[in-house]
Amino acid sequence: MPVAAAAPAAVRASRPAGLFRLADLLAQAVEEHTRPVCRRYGLGRTGLRVLTELRYAGAPYTLAAGELARAVGVTSGALTGCLDRLEEAELATRLPVPGDRRRLAVRLTAQGVRTAGLILADLDRVQREALPPSDPRADLLVALLDTLTDALPRRKP
Repeated sequence: MPVAAAAPAAVRASRPAGLFRLADLLAQAVEEHTRPVCRRYGLGRTGLRVLTELRYAGAPYTLAAGELARAVGVTSGALTGCLDRLEEAELATRLPVPGDRRRLAVRLTAQGVRTAGLILADLDRVQREALPPSDPRADLLVALLDTLTDALPRRKP
């Protein structure tokens, strides 16, 4: 039984707690559906998120390490371990930030750009299977989730 199938009618009954519970169930379902993609590319969830964030950043597929950690929602220590693995796999590299020896930037390698593109295609397929774009509820769901995300205060990891 999928994680998200756990009594949604019961959790909808009390807002806002029900809303947060549904969001948690959605996060669990997303995790469940992205796990095979992570395995296919030999990545953990953080590695997958780092690669896709850098790919979404556009050419030259580079972000400051602190900005990347915030976007992915991890601490700088967790990002360091992830980047060690991505560098070992030759998917990303760390670069000094000109004028500030304390800061680093992270850039996808050519292999990282290709791999991130394949990952995004796989994730798109998984998402289309879960909620086809032709489903009239898809746009409404995106708008509602955007509203909820924008309304919640962001915390630093």
